Amino acid sequence: MSNPKPRTGPLSTEEKKYIAENCSFVPSSELAEKMGRTLQIVQNYIQQAQLRSYDDEPQDRDRVRVRKVLEKKYWFPLIKKQLLRNQEIDELEIFINRWIDYYLQYKEDVVASEETQLNEIILLNIQLERIRQAEVETRQKIKTLEFKIEDEYYKDEALRDLQNLQRWESQLNIAKTTLQSHASQIKSINDNLQKLYDAMKSTRDKRFTKVESGKNTFASIIRRLQEDEYRLAKSREAELIRMATDKKREVLEDYHQYEDGSIDVPILNHQSAQKIIADENQAEER
Repeated sequence: MSNPKPRTGPLSTEEKKYIAENCSFVPSSELAEKMGRTLQIVQNYIQQAQLRSYDDEPQDRDRVRVRKVLEKKYWFPLIKKQLLRNQEIDELEIFINRWIDYYLQYKEDVVASEETQLNEIILLNIQLERIRQAEVETRQKIKTLEFKIEDEYYKDEALRDLQNLQRWESQLNIAKTTLQSHASQIKSINDNLQKLYDAMKSTRDKRFTKVESGKNTFASIIRRLQEDEYRLAKSREAELIRMATDKKREVLEDYHQYEDGSIDVPILNHQSAQKIIADENQAEER
C-alpha cells in the first residue's frame, strides 16, 4: 500500500503549535512525515515564525535565538519606526543583523547602558550609509550637470539655451553646496561614532576590571589558577581537606558513646548502615 500524498493548504493552529514545540529537536523531514505535510510547508513555517530548527547550524540557531531576545526588548518597536523598508533596502534587517553580530561578539554579556550605546552605534552607522549614498547620487548629479553645461558652452553663443544654462548652473551650485554638507555630516557622524566606541569600550573595560580585580571573585580565582605555584598550593590544600574529611567521616560512621552512656552511630548513611547490619549479623551468629 502506497503512502498517502502529503496534504497542502494552510497549516492549522494545532499543526503550527506542534511544529513550534518539536522543530528544535526533531528534523524537519520527520515532522513533515508525521504530520502528512510536505517538507517545504514545514520549512516555510519555521522560517516565517523565526523558530529554531533542528536542521540549522549551531551558529544559525544562536542567531535565531538572539533575534527573539532582540524582538522582546521594550524599545525595539521604537527602533522599527526609525528605519526605512523598501524593495531596494531594508534598514530594519540591517539593524537586526548588526545587533545580533555585536551581541554574540560580546558573548551575550551586555548590560542596559551598553545596549543603549550599541543601539546608537548601529543607528548612526545606518545614518552614515544614508548620507554616503546621497553623496554618491550628488556626485553623479554634479557630473551630469557639468557635462550639460560644458556641452552647452561648446555651442555658438547665438545657439546657446541661456535659460537652461542658467538653471543648470544654479543646480550645480546647489549640488556642490550639498556635497560639502554631506562631507561635514559624515565627519560629524564619524566623530560621534568614535566617541561612542571609546565610551562603550571604557564602560566594558571598567566593568570587567572591577570584576577581575576582586580577590574573591570567580574571574580572579580562574586567573590565579593559571599560576603554577598558586595552583599547586590550592591542590595541596584541597587534598588535605579531602583527607581530613574522610578521616572525620570514618570516626562519625563508627560507634560513639555519649555522656548518658548510650551508644549509637552519629552519621547514618549506606556505609554506616552496612557496618551496623554486619555487626548485628555477627552478634546473632554468636
